[in-house]
Amino acid sequence: MFAAKGHTAIAGLTMLVGLAIPTVGHAKHKHKGSSSTSSSSSPSEPSSSDIKLASKETDAPTDSSVSLSKTKSKSSEKGTRPISATAEVGYVYFGAGYGAGAAYQLTKKFEINADFLMANGEATASGDGAFQEYMNVSVMEFDFLGRYYAWNSLNVSGGLGYAMLSGDYGVVVGQTGQKLTAPYSASVILAIAGVGNNWKLKNGFVLGVDWISVVYPINTSVTVDKPAAPSAGASTSGAGANFDPYNGKSPEELASTAIGKQMQFRAAVVHAGYSF
Repeated sequence: MFAAKGHTAIAGLTMLVGLAIPTVGHAKHKHKGSSSTSSSSSPSEPSSSDIKLASKETDAPTDSSVSLSKTKSKSSEKGTRPISATAEVGYVYFGAGYGAGAAYQLTKKFEINADFLMANGEATASGDGAFQEYMNVSVMEFDFLGRYYAWNSLNVSGGLGYAMLSGDYGVVVGQTGQKLTAPYSASVILAIAGVGNNWKLKNGFVLGVDWISVVYPINTSVTVDKPAAPSAGASTSGAGANFDPYNGKSPEELASTAIGKQMQFRAAVVHAGYSF
C-alpha cells in the first residue's frame, strides 16, 4: 500500500515537471521573439560619429553669417548715422563768428571733426595815455579736431587749427581819436582744446554746443606795413610829425603779440545740422 502511494506520487511529480519545462521554454522563446520583433520595428540608433558630424554642421557659422555679424557690430559701434554736417555760430576771438562743420563717428565714443570758421571784429589795448594799440581783423580758420564722448553727450575735444588774418594794425591818438594804422596779414597755427555737449536725435538732427575752447597760438607769422604819419595838427604828445607809434619796436612783433592776446578762447559755439 505504501509502495503504490509512493509510485503514484512519483508519477504525478514527473508529470508536473514535464509540463513545467516546456512552458518555461515556450516563455523564453516568446520573449526572444518579441525582442527581435521590437528591434526590427524600431529605427536604428545613430552612431557617435554621426552625432558629432551633425553637431559640427549645426554649430559652425557660415562665412556669410560671420561677415554679417561683423558688419552689424561695426555699425552698432559707429551708430546708424556716422556722418553729420552742421552750421555753426558763436563768439570767435574778436566777435561773433559763423561757419560750417562736418564730423565722422569712428566709434561710439570717438569722432573726428573738420570745421571752417569766419569772424570779424576789432580790439584796442591800453597804451601810454597818448596812444592806444588798435587792430581790426577778418579771420578765416580751419580746424581739425578729435572729439571724445566722456559721458553721454558730454565731450572733450582737441586738435589743431590754421587761421588766416587780415586787417589794419596801429594806434589810436588819445586826444583826437585819429587812427594811425597800416594793413597787415598773418597766419597762425593753433592748438585747441575744449568741452561741450552734442546731441544726436533719432530723426537725424544734430544739436551741440562747444561751451568754451581754449586756444594757444603755436606759431604766428605777421607782415605789417609802416603806418602813415599823423595829419597836421594832430596831437602826438610832442613827438613831432615823424613819430614812431611802435616806439622803436618791430610792428610785426607787436602785432603778433596783440593777435596772441586776442586768440585765446572761443565761447558758446552752437552747432546745428543733420546726420546721415
